Amino acid sequence: MPVARSNGSQTSYLGKLAAYREIITREAHKSHWGLPNLLVLTVTVSEVRVSEIVSGLRERAGGSMAFLFKAVGTPDLTAPAPQLLFEPWQRAGFPPLRIADASAPT
Repeated sequence: MPVARSNGSQTSYLGKLAAYREIITREAHKSHWGLPNLLVLTVTVSEVRVSEIVSGLRERAGGSMAFLFKAVGTPDLTAPAPQLLFEPWQRAGFPPLRIADASAPT
């Protein structure tokens, strides 16, 4: 799926993140699922793609503490990867975050 599209009626990854942003803004995760906070994790196999998504998100929305991005090798996608809890994840407009260290992002 493209990171962004010039035609707003077509799907894009940034469009999906905008929908998640709306869920977070309206706190639907609290009322619907009873979750006190929500992290949206994006795992891809390309650092270039992570950079494109982070740049696009920063340009369009200034970033978000709740959106985390990580590039991993293809073999890591087929097996449990507990190291993902302890390695830093990129965020648009905010310092990297280790999920194991996270306390209630908003």
